[in-house]
This record gives sequence, structure tokens and C-alpha cells, in this order.
Amino acid sequence: MLSPEIWNFKVPHSSFKIEKQQISNDSCFQTIQRLPYNHLISVVLPNTLRTPEIICDSLKTDCEYYRISNISLDELTNTKFIDNFLKKGSFSALSIDTRIDVDDCVCLTVDGLMVLSLRKETYETFGLEGVASNFYCKSKERYIVSINLLSKTLKLGTKKYERTNRCLSRLGNFCLIMSWEPPDDICPSSIAKYFFDLGNDVKLCVPDFNVRTSYSVKVPDLENLSEFTEWLGMFSLETTLENTDDYLTTYETPIPCQEYGQVKFLQSRGFFTHSQIKKLLEELMTFAKTEDVPWVSLYVQGFSDAAVGWNAQEHQYYTNGDNSYLIVITSDTYWVAYQSCSRKRYKYVNNK
Repeated sequence: MLSPEIWNFKVPHSSFKIEKQQISNDSCFQTIQRLPYNHLISVVLPNTLRTPEIICDSLKTDCEYYRISNISLDELTNTKFIDNFLKKGSFSALSIDTRIDVDDCVCLTVDGLMVLSLRKETYETFGLEGVASNFYCKSKERYIVSINLLSKTLKLGTKKYERTNRCLSRLGNFCLIMSWEPPDDICPSSIAKYFFDLGNDVKLCVPDFNVRTSYSVKVPDLENLSEFTEWLGMFSLETTLENTDDYLTTYETPIPCQEYGQVKFLQSRGFFTHSQIKKLLEELMTFAKTEDVPWVSLYVQGFSDAAVGWNAQEHQYYTNGDNSYLIVITSDTYWVAYQSCSRKRYKYVNNK
């Protein structure tokens, strides 16, 4: 028997937003900047016989990143690291093999902000002040600690620096993936050499890229972007798009629709920066304008266990963990669709 206290819970408030703009408006690039960590990119090209090489290259070439195993976080407060990498170029890092609901997680944003999402047991012995998580299901069972590594008060030799270093060293070692986009005159692999020289295990990672072609595909009109978005999700997951009698729940392509002989689907999984996605979007805009295609789509999904999500705010794991957006482009317009969730803090009631 279901507990009435469970099935009577209301669905957390969220809104699905769609914005339509002219190509000359650059608000879609602002959307890219709002999501700090990007794990999966999908591109759909209808009415396309050959996959454009330039788009493939944007999804698999020059998208390398590094995995650093067993690194202590106090290495990231080293003044040499801050001066040579954080202050030059664009650096970001994210802990992996950690789960946001049960493990200690960490990330470092391009603005030099280190965000720690810590279990209560870890926080109580950590030593730096934080705030209770807004979204953890049990009040005060998880804490968020933010450290600005670029702060002028965090300098070598100061008490704050020594205390921060000491507290971070207590957390043990993490496995981080990181990306660094340096100035033009510096080799990107310099950061790998830096951590390797410190004795860390450094591994070069490349995106997992694949392409598939579907034939005789029925595609709904763009006029109802909500239905189009649902169709696009079904198509991306290779779900059967035609109604059959074999299942009680079926899906059928909405009408009106149009059939295309070939539809290309490109997908890449890795660790993508804002500039890489921006470059890809610019190429897709050029493709939509110069080629005989009705539209092209770009879907970007964030990491489910990142400590922060939209606008570098705390990840809303327990209300809605969606960190993704969709951009659909035609020759002169584009649509941006994304889901935003309430920032309401839900109370935990202990019935014991």
C-alpha cells in the first residue's frame, strides 16, 4: 500500500520556456554561458545526404580534456597554479565518480570559484564556513562551501590562505576532469605537464563521437515547438516513432508533418567548454543559412552530478536535475528551449 504522505506530494514547480529570436540577436550565446559544465552534445540535420566535415570536427577535434586522478584540492590553491592557469586563459574542473546525493563533490568555475558540496559528516570536520544545501531532502544534511581562489585576501603567507590549504588537504583526494583554454601563445598541454611534474596521474581524454543516419523520417512542423521538442527527444533515443498495436502506450509523429529522405544525428560525449559550443553553434547557423535544410538543432546537456547547474547556482538534484537546453535554427530565426525550476527551499519533516 502506498503511503498517502508520498503520493500526495506535489510536483516541484518548473516552467518550460521557449524563446524565438532573429539570427541577428545573440541571446542564444548568452544561454550557452549560463550552463557551466557540458557533457553531451547532439546535432540533428534533416534533409542532409553527407555529414558536414566541419561540424564533425567541432564535435571531436580540439575537444580534448584531461583526467587527473588522486589529486588533493590544496594543489589548486598553489599560487603558481593560480597565476599561470586561473589568471591566464579559461580553466574549469569537475569531480567525477562522485554522486551529488551521497558523496563529496567539487567543481571549479571559469571565474576561479571552487564550490564544494559536502556531506554533513565531512562538513563538521572541514573547518571552513558554508551554508546548508537548499535542495537536499533532509535539512542540514548537506552543505555548500564556496572559495574564491582569485580573491585578493587569499594570498600566500596569510592566515586565511594557510587555513584554506589545511582544510582542503583534509578532504582526501579526488578524481577531476579539467579543461584549460590558454592564450594563443601558450600550448594547451602545459597544464597536463604541470600536474604531471607534481606527481599526479594525468590522462588525455577525447570525446566519444558517433553518427547515424535515419531514412524516411516523418518530422513535425516547427510551429508547435513543444511537440517538436518531444519528437526530437524520441528521435534522439531511437524510439519507434510510428503507432503500433503492440503496446498500450505508443507515440505517433504529430500532424502536420513532413517526411525527409535522410536525417543525420551526431552525438558527442565529453567535457565541452563554452567557446567550443559557441563555435559549433556559429557553424550550424552558417549551415542552416547556406544549405537546403529546413532547420538544424543543437541539444546540450550538463553533468548530472555537478555541484552547480544553471548560472553556477547549486544543482537542483532533488527538485529537478535537468541541466540542458535546445536550440533550433532556421535560415533567419532560432528557438531556444530550456526548463527552469523554482528556487524554493523545501522543508523536511521528521515524523519519528
